[in-house]
Amino acid sequence: SSADISKDSYLTYIKDIYEDKLTNLTIVDKYTYFTNDFDNIVVTKEASSDLDQISNIIKDSPDDFCVWSGNDNETFPIMSVGGYGVVSVAGNIISTQIKNMISNIVSGNYNKASIQHLDMLPLFNALFIITNPIPVRYAINRSGLSIGNGRLPMIPSSEELKSFSEIFDPIMDKYSIDL
Repeated sequence: SSADISKDSYLTYIKDIYEDKLTNLTIVDKYTYFTNDFDNIVVTKEASSDLDQISNIIKDSPDDFCVWSGNDNETFPIMSVGGYGVVSVAGNIISTQIKNMISNIVSGNYNKASIQHLDMLPLFNALFIITNPIPVRYAINRSGLSIGNGRLPMIPSSEELKSFSEIFDPIMDKYSIDL
């Protein structure tokens, strides 16, 4: 189908990379190249934290191309300029609050959405004090749903966990956890 990358198109793309035709392009130009030349590239998760770049990707991509936020703390600004949603870490523990914020953005109630975003911002940031998924697993276990410890190497030392919990617990206690 036309949505498939043909073998010839793929080989042309690989050839372009090796001939440096794409290496001098900005990331926005590369998105434009891919989204215009390959029908089955329809979405990306953007976690660069470069809001100028993300805004330009949204602006320069086809209307049916979706840009998802890859960082919870950037969902509001990305969606406010036309992003589509979020691939969320915090959604594991506060999905209802995130859904409500997104619903307010989609319905044009940016003031209410910005208040919700600012309210959740401390938790968004606290979930990355130490390497993910340690904070999410900790929060789920702490909320009463026992999911056990993680696997190596994603197990914090007892000192790391103590330091983390001293910072994280008071932040988590301010939120209604909805598992």
